[in-house]
Amino acid sequence: MPMQRRFALRAGQALTLGGGLVALTASMPLAEAAEPARPVVQVLAARPARAEVRPGETVRVSFDLEAPARWHIYPAARKPLLGRQTVFEFDGAEVAGPIVEPRPRYRREGVLESDFHEGRVTIDVPIRLAPGTASGTRNLKGRVVYQICDWNLCLNGQAPFQFGLNVIGGEPVAQPAPR
Repeated sequence: MPMQRRFALRAGQALTLGGGLVALTASMPLAEAAEPARPVVQVLAARPARAEVRPGETVRVSFDLEAPARWHIYPAARKPLLGRQTVFEFDGAEVAGPIVEPRPRYRREGVLESDFHEGRVTIDVPIRLAPGTASGTRNLKGRVVYQICDWNLCLNGQAPFQFGLNVIGGEPVAQPAPR
């Protein structure tokens, strides 16, 4: 009988403890909902230096990027001291020369040293349209592939962009065959 009583007492304690855990975990989704959204880099603008371009020609495009407060991204023009280089990818075009950007900030925190951009930054990327691009108004699409970091955490991300160009002297647009 004493063994059964000890077991019943311990089972009762476990139920009391378990009930407390259930109450604690029931309130956790509310705390998670209050957490801030994942930080991302925004492409505020993509501005080509000129509106008309021929296939195979190079045109410089200025990208205005913004990282949220307390976060930074790494240079695009060269490999950073720490972190992943910011990369511009295009559908139907390619990077066609050196990227120009403001001088990155430099900071040393403990054993870590890094060069990076904070807040708003304008990065100029020379691009070349793919040969064979059809004439006419085109929306050039792509993405900025980046690593965004604070001094405790780094996250990889992508930010899509698009901008209009008028392609002149390109391949004629194929017309549908008459029926």
